[in-house]
Amino acid sequence: MLGQIQWRVTSLFRKYHHLTSPQATKRQLLIGHRWLDIFTAAGAGDIRWQKVLSRYSTMIEAKRAKERSQTKLEEELVWQEKLRNRPIMTGGLMRPSVLNPPLPRLKPQPIHITMMMRRRRDVRENRFVRARVNTEWKQDLLAERSFEAMLEEPSSSSKDPKSESVYEDRGWDEALDSYGYAMKQSAQREENRARMKFTPELLEMVKQARHEKIINKTKEKERERQGEVLNKTRARMRQGLPAHLISTVGKKGVERDKFIKSPSEGGYAGMVKRRAGMKIKNDTSAKEDGVSPVGIRVGEEIRSENLRRMERGT
Repeated sequence: MLGQIQWRVTSLFRKYHHLTSPQATKRQLLIGHRWLDIFTAAGAGDIRWQKVLSRYSTMIEAKRAKERSQTKLEEELVWQEKLRNRPIMTGGLMRPSVLNPPLPRLKPQPIHITMMMRRRRDVRENRFVRARVNTEWKQDLLAERSFEAMLEEPSSSSKDPKSESVYEDRGWDEALDSYGYAMKQSAQREENRARMKFTPELLEMVKQARHEKIINKTKEKERERQGEVLNKTRARMRQGLPAHLISTVGKKGVERDKFIKSPSEGGYAGMVKRRAGMKIKNDTSAKEDGVSPVGIRVGEEIRSENLRRMERGT
């Protein structure tokens, strides 16, 4: 009983600890002090309040079990959504560049990889701007030194004291040179990243992903042959011909294209696909015509033998 009540008090504290309104805070504090008095009386041996707290503990236990089941259900829904949108290796490779090292192609691409490449692109563009500004500062420094040298030249007509040089200090050059060196190091790191090679482990992972992709696509084709309509099947059947082809092939060509994009391989659809040069895995055209493949082969041999005899006779 004590454990259930402690859990309930902790839950209520987490629920109301953010209150800032004086009226709402006072109301909850009064309720809490009233409960404290009840707990104190029950601990002192009050039979009535002990029975009340026992019933209250049973109610809290049921509520706690309900919340546990609800929490498990929410966690499972979050996990299912994560699995639905998890990145999958496509079997392709993302070649190294100044923005990214060698990476496998993922679909969908994780957001942290996308943002990494975007940030590096922004930094690269900003570095070009800073390098141009750094060059301009060096030119300005040379111009100021030249101007100070002109002021330091002696003049017979001038009685002004000799001016003091400000920009001859080598600290200006060291600051600009260190700034340029840091940008040069950043550019060198980008070039090294672009020259990175694919590791054997990564190539083996991509090879395995390609193998799995072929297996999955083969299973999809087999499911389509069995009559299952997939999302890919619907998308393919919704695709139409481009406008310039529609004006060329006409209405009959559009109808033929619909049969070509359908998952069926028998009947009229199979005939249209064979005429279009498409390969059909289970070609039943000979069986539909009442002729077996063996009969077709024997017939071809007989025709070839007859032609050969006719040529000998002539």
